[in-house]
Amino acid sequence: MPLAFRSFYRYVAMLLSICLIVSLIMPNFAEAAPGEAKRGNKKEKLTANIGELPNKLPKEKVELTSKRTPFSKRYLNPDGSFSEEIFMEQQFYQDSSDKKWKKVDNKLKKSTKKQESLRIPQVM
Repeated sequence: MPLAFRSFYRYVAMLLSICLIVSLIMPNFAEAAPGEAKRGNKKEKLTANIGELPNKLPKEKVELTSKRTPFSKRYLNPDGSFSEEIFMEQQFYQDSSDKKWKKVDNKLKKSTKKQESLRIPQVM
């Protein structure tokens, strides 16, 4: 065996020996954080707040309007999975009266108020 391989195997053997010695000296992760685990009662029944999910799976994907964010829409798919559309620009705003996310409408509307004419004084 060439000398280069022997020195390589010697270094690997030394590294493995050091790792084994350290693992024997160091405490286990379970012992590292003493204390009682804070787990819930196993007999306690958990219920999920599913919100607006329908009882039956839809035939087409359905938007979950309560799950909207300013930049995304979330859908329930016919196979029971969820999907999300994420936009680069803000699509929704939160209405201050009912706290629901509504679509941003950037269209200008013609005002019904009487327009005032602008009078520019003539300078001579």
